[in-house]
Amino acid sequence: MISIMFASMLTITSMNTMTEAEEFCEVLEPHQVVAVDSNGGNLFAFMKAGDCINEKEVNLVIWKALSAAGYMASSAKQACIFEESVIGYHSPYRVIGDVKMGMTVPEYRNLLMYIGSKLQSWGIDPVTTMRIIYTTLDTPSESLFLLEGKDTSRVLQNVFMCEDALVEGE
Repeated sequence: MISIMFASMLTITSMNTMTEAEEFCEVLEPHQVVAVDSNGGNLFAFMKAGDCINEKEVNLVIWKALSAAGYMASSAKQACIFEESVIGYHSPYRVIGDVKMGMTVPEYRNLLMYIGSKLQSWGIDPVTTMRIIYTTLDTPSESLFLLEGKDTSRVLQNVFMCEDALVEGE
């Protein structure tokens, strides 16, 4: 029964273009339940998806939200997690063609201000926003700072354990 319920859910795995984000937003219904199982992708596309998730009050089931998907996970007004759930952050970088490149200090500063303003527009409190920004600053782009299981609640709004919800719903 659980696998059937999850199989019918819309699942975010990657998002690499703004077109993909716009298509995601078009099919998203208010209060829908969406699963996140993503290694990340384009930061701006995931932020656009986060705007839609927040605006439509979509509920997330978070398995894995790494890199840009980690920021988007914070956009949900309600999320459930598992003991195995993981959210990961790292410093941003630019990709030109297939080449990963560092950013200039002004680019980096502007991007972190953008991330912080998005997090706050989604209702993330200033202390949590700064925790995410400092984690991002402190983690090289080739690494990931991981939050697992209940620790993910430090960067999410109104989070609960999926296992608890499934037991209550049976």
